[in-house]
Amino acid sequence: AQQQRSGVVLRLAGALRGGAGSSGSGGSSRGRSCRAVTTGGGAPSAPGLAVIDSTVTGVLLDQQQAINAYNNIWINYQSMLTTVNQRTPNQPNINGLVDYTMRSGVAKGLRMGGGVQWQGTIRLGSLGSQTILDPNNPIPTAIDDPLVDNNNYNYVKGSYKTTATMAYTFQLKNSRTLALNLVVTNPINDRGIVWGDGSLGTGFANFRQSGGDLTKPNRVPRPGLISRFKEPIAYKLTGTYSFGGGR
Repeated sequence: AQQQRSGVVLRLAGALRGGAGSSGSGGSSRGRSCRAVTTGGGAPSAPGLAVIDSTVTGVLLDQQQAINAYNNIWINYQSMLTTVNQRTPNQPNINGLVDYTMRSGVAKGLRMGGGVQWQGTIRLGSLGSQTILDPNNPIPTAIDDPLVDNNNYNYVKGSYKTTATMAYTFQLKNSRTLALNLVVTNPINDRGIVWGDGSLGTGFANFRQSGGDLTKPNRVPRPGLISRFKEPIAYKLTGTYSFGGGR
């Protein structure tokens, strides 16, 4: 069947359906300036992509613009279907904090708390350039890995950061107070390595030999940049003295 819109004809399965600009059997050639073909890799979800119909002659207005406009709709739609979640803003990130103040007893007024910041996996880079050894060549030769493309990514594990706090306010004479606040960063003293960081983006992958054998030419992405080492346990004590309003 044929479907006509703005001088573009798409031959689809089904009955003949005319539209704006339809010429019928005795109309002008302008309505048949294009034809549809089976889609290839550009938009496999489309019923057909428009191309120039070389059998049509005459004055053809906006022919190429109409072809491009129709095809781009399906190509853009296809790109949305194949989009893979990347590092940001789809990367999981969780922050948690608990805080408790003693209401009675010897430690009345003592405040204790703890928090954790957890960052999910980090996208290392696309696997589109990953290579494997050619199984059909006795001489070690690298060929493109057919199982992955630019829509596949290699990920490295994320990281976390912990914090503990403790605070107490001493009541002094004449309504004066002394507040002490202790903050302990990395109280579990985790000395691991954090690969990558939000400020550095995602371009930190080097291609290396998967088994460490440099005599073989195949390469896979591996971390190439250490963002930072986790800081060791650290203590920060601050005090605030208030003179109050009494005499």
